[in-house]
Amino acid sequence: MVLQLCAGKNVGAVTLLEEFIRRQVTKHHCIIHQQVLCSKVLKFEHIMSVVVSIVNYIRSRELKHRIFQAFLEGIDAECSDLIYHTEVRWLSQGRVLQRFVALKEEVAKFLENGPIKFPELENESWNQDLFFFCDITAHLNDLNIQLQGKYQLIFQMCAAVKAFKMKLKLFRSQLSKGEMCHFPTCAQRIPQHKHAELGEKYAKHINLLIEEFDRRLTFSKEDVQLKLFEDPFSVDPEEVPLDLQLEVTELQCSAVYQNKHRASSLWDFYKSLDNEKYKNLIEVALKMFSIFGSTYICEQTFSIMNMNKNKQRSSLTDDHLEDILKVSTSNMTPKYNKLVVEKRCNISH
Repeated sequence: MVLQLCAGKNVGAVTLLEEFIRRQVTKHHCIIHQQVLCSKVLKFEHIMSVVVSIVNYIRSRELKHRIFQAFLEGIDAECSDLIYHTEVRWLSQGRVLQRFVALKEEVAKFLENGPIKFPELENESWNQDLFFFCDITAHLNDLNIQLQGKYQLIFQMCAAVKAFKMKLKLFRSQLSKGEMCHFPTCAQRIPQHKHAELGEKYAKHINLLIEEFDRRLTFSKEDVQLKLFEDPFSVDPEEVPLDLQLEVTELQCSAVYQNKHRASSLWDFYKSLDNEKYKNLIEVALKMFSIFGSTYICEQTFSIMNMNKNKQRSSLTDDHLEDILKVSTSNMTPKYNKLVVEKRCNISH
């Protein structure tokens, strides 16, 4: 029932809400999910399939896994173990690759006398692709982390995406010239004389990312509104909607409000505005505050629920689970002293 309500342009939750309130609602796809989908345009299955096979081969066999851990401990390796890959986790791929690259020489040495061979570990071209893919997924993970969090406002998420798109253009330009300063694994492990040739090759992959980000994550329609919401003092009054032009002009001439905007949070700033004088501007701000840029909070709640509702806690009631979720997903701090006093036994002398 929930999936049916949330999906689809005809019977989706937003469509049904619009029909109920008889007003158009601003719609945004989850920016985090769109970013993850953009990253899938990089076709490096030949890398991930081998990495996942090696990790599974070592970790899925208990005895072999213990021997591998003892082997790493014996040679004082940089890391103590490999990491499993989980497709549904946003950061999994990047972390798996980083750990695998850090232990690549140790893994190759451990597997050299084993019954199953992985010739890709000795293949120069495959290793070069591995190093590039490790670096670009690290950049994508950095963006993903910036987009996460409970209190992310829509303009902050849009700004992070715009900044990343500019970084991609910088990467493309530098790779085309054979510069790999922003790809540390490539810079350290690929010989200098190969940088120019490989830079052109990997610049094409960066270009695919740019095109996909432009296709999925373009905010040109909302640019003026987001800029107005973030900093009403930096917009040109002629660019904003007609019903806001006079209010924005008057606001920009107020030194008091300018100082408040610099010194306080956006929420406190808009709360301080005169409700009658700036009613249209306040209404726009409330709409922007109400937009969820991602489904992060919803998915975090489900994750917390899954962690608490498991086989080991079979006696957990729905009321208990609801209380756990309230405490875990809010800033609520229980009044422990008061609760203890209420439960304390009264002893009469």
